[in-house]
Amino acid sequence: MKNMKYIQIQKDNDEQYEQLLKMWIPYLKEIGSKESDSVITKYARQRVDIQGKREDMHFELCYDDNTMVGFCFYAVDLGGIKNILHPNLGYIMEFYVLPQYRHQGYGSDIFKHIERTFFSHGAEYMYLTPEEVSGAPFWSSLGFKDSGKIDSDNHEPIYIKKVE
Repeated sequence: MKNMKYIQIQKDNDEQYEQLLKMWIPYLKEIGSKESDSVITKYARQRVDIQGKREDMHFELCYDDNTMVGFCFYAVDLGGIKNILHPNLGYIMEFYVLPQYRHQGYGSDIFKHIERTFFSHGAEYMYLTPEEVSGAPFWSSLGFKDSGKIDSDNHEPIYIKKVE
């Protein structure tokens, strides 16, 4: 039986940051980053340093009891994407389950947690830009649909789902 816990990363907590880095570098390499580990580490630091500035922004380490299984980074998008998406949609920016815990329901459990959190923040819809090979099938299985729109930042298709 799973006992999922979601721990908000605190920007001044070096232990949490080190735990994140153990996953962050492999995650970005897995999705195709060609950046050096030092650049990837700097990017992680920038993401962690903005924590605590908004109540509706979450960067969480995900555990089953005391075993770390992944991380997620998501927020209510206050600005939207100009001429593409209106503001106040939930936005799943980063989502990672360690390879040894995939296909065991952890991804679905983490997603349900994110959806509940978006609901509590009043978001009616959520969106993401999935990685094509493994990400798109996973997110489609959870009810996300390709909107036919392209994110102007990363040039990936935008998938949308109603928050339930």
